[in-house]
Amino acid sequence: MAVTALIAAVAKLAPAVNPDVAAAAQLTIAALAIAPVMLFASPPDQLDAAVLLAAGAFFLGPGFAIYWRALRGLSATTAGIIGLNEAVATTILSLALFDVRPSWASALSGILVLAAIILELLPRETGTQASSARLGDKLE
Repeated sequence: MAVTALIAAVAKLAPAVNPDVAAAAQLTIAALAIAPVMLFASPPDQLDAAVLLAAGAFFLGPGFAIYWRALRGLSATTAGIIGLNEAVATTILSLALFDVRPSWASALSGILVLAAIILELLPRETGTQASSARLGDKLE
C-alpha cells in the first residue's frame, strides 16, 4: 500500500516540481521516518549509522531523481509495472556479484515480471483501444 501511495503521489506531483528537489525531499523524509527505528530498536554504532545514511544517499538519491523525471511522462500504472523490475535486477546482481542462486520460483517470477514489462511497453496497433494502464503515458 505504501509503494502504491508513493507512486500515485509522485505521478501526480512530478510534472509540477523540480525532480532533484523532490528527490532530495523524499530521501530526507525517508531518513527522518526511519531515524527512530535506527536509534531505539537496535541502535547501531555511529560508524554503522553514518555508513547506512551515506549508502542510502549515494544509491537511493540518484534513483529517486531518475524516478521523479520518469514519472513526468508515464502513468502511475506503467511506473508500477516497471518498478517490479527491481526484484529482477536484484536477483541478477545477487547471482553475478555474490553467487546467490535464485530458486526456480524466483526465476519464474522474474521471467513473468520481464514479460509484463515488455508487453506493457510494446507499441499498440493503430485503431486498437489502448489499455487503461497506457492512458496518460507520453512515450515519444
